[in-house]
Amino acid sequence: MRIQSEFVEGFGALAEVPKAVTVFGSARTPQDHVEYERARNLGAALAEAGFAVITGGGPGVMEGANRGACDAGGYSIGLGIELPFEQGLNEWVDLGIDFRYFFVRKTMFVKYAQAFVCLPGGFGTLDELFEALTLVQTGKVTRFPIVLLGTDYWSGLIEWIKNTLVTEGKVSHKDLELIHCTDSVDEAVRIVVETTGEIL
Repeated sequence: MRIQSEFVEGFGALAEVPKAVTVFGSARTPQDHVEYERARNLGAALAEAGFAVITGGGPGVMEGANRGACDAGGYSIGLGIELPFEQGLNEWVDLGIDFRYFFVRKTMFVKYAQAFVCLPGGFGTLDELFEALTLVQTGKVTRFPIVLLGTDYWSGLIEWIKNTLVTEGKVSHKDLELIHCTDSVDEAVRIVVETTGEIL
């Protein structure tokens, strides 16, 4: 019953959400870090392009993206998770929901977004990234760009996918086309806009 109620609450709260982009990244990134500033710039650029910004609602990169969306007058959404070491939703969230179950929360991340942008993060970010890649690879979602922001951070992972997974036939070379990697906030937003068919 708790699981069912979380789905019902999430679907009800997010039903009227406009087109949106989900931004992932580390909760451990401090406010004075370049990745926080990049997340803030991304949130603002997405809002200016007409997208709501969805994050996990926590501190760090998530806060930066929510804050940037607010700075630009956009709609800022935080989908939090109940964890013993989390600090709750950040103050730049217009609509916030807390979930107990990761899988319910991840359903909301995908269902109400037109794209994912991943900044540097840990296991949670990697989990969300690979879930998104799997959904696009298997055709469960379509026209869904996945952008990795930060080439220094992500290049090792991309090389491993290319040199190990592709070489050993675990994924196809075409699957590499599902991932876009850049250091440019403007390019990330352009990829989202062009792939989703939106017009700036």
